[in-house]
Amino acid sequence: MHRFSPGFGCNSKSEAVTNSLTLNAGAPFVPKKPPRLDFDAAEWVAIHGLSFLAGDTVRLGRFLSLTGVGPAEMAAARTDPAILASVLEYLLGDEPLLLEFAANQSLPAENVQVAWDILTLEAARRSRG
Repeated sequence: MHRFSPGFGCNSKSEAVTNSLTLNAGAPFVPKKPPRLDFDAAEWVAIHGLSFLAGDTVRLGRFLSLTGVGPAEMAAARTDPAILASVLEYLLGDEPLLLEFAANQSLPAENVQVAWDILTLEAARRSRG
């Protein structure tokens, strides 16, 4: 059994940390940047999320009962960033459902989080007047 020792062959602790953040090919580890979306793209993600939920009566019923969103709000969903954000928040709270939605839309799952961020900020901006 091989055990990783961060200090093995290293002259300092910082060198050990640097080495542990290096990929096998020797390239330094660089975290992925979140995708860049604008408001329209965030709206698109949320509207497709709502369509995804509406495509199954059990999924839609659970969403409506857990979020308290009613028929009147559903009618306004396309123009209300707060309701659209609630759709994405619901998806984000259920990882298997999130992954199913993302795969269904050929969309990276992290785009849902970024879209939620954008819509939440817009909803807060609108509520302040």
